[in-house]
Amino acid sequence: MPLRSMPLYAVEIDATALDMIFKEMVARGTPNVRPVRAEPTDPKLPEPVDLVFNCGVYHDMKDRVDYFRSLASSLRPGGRVAILDFHPRGFFSGMFGHRIGKDEVRGEMEAAGYRLMNDYDVVDRQHFQIFEKSDS
Repeated sequence: MPLRSMPLYAVEIDATALDMIFKEMVARGTPNVRPVRAEPTDPKLPEPVDLVFNCGVYHDMKDRVDYFRSLASSLRPGGRVAILDFHPRGFFSGMFGHRIGKDEVRGEMEAAGYRLMNDYDVVDRQHFQIFEKSDS
């Protein structure tokens, strides 16, 4: 199946953010993007997927270990979870809580049943890790 025809699920728990995703999808003419209204504990993906990309929101999630443990059933065999988030560096990082250390992410993902596949420092302020289910 060509990549442009494969479904891309934009999962969001916030209705306002989901509306913004839908408007962007229409404006850009991306019919393969399918907005999904999720719950904080359930991504509500309509089918198993190959990749889940979590960009800059991991630190905001509640009950991350439980969430990613439940997400495992939404991954196809060999499916991966990629997490991009901000290093807890700098004076303001601890004040606002919009940062998380990559070791904390790794520990939580391992507790959820995943193992680290790749670890990158993409830019000075961010870390990027790719995980797969431990039983894969």
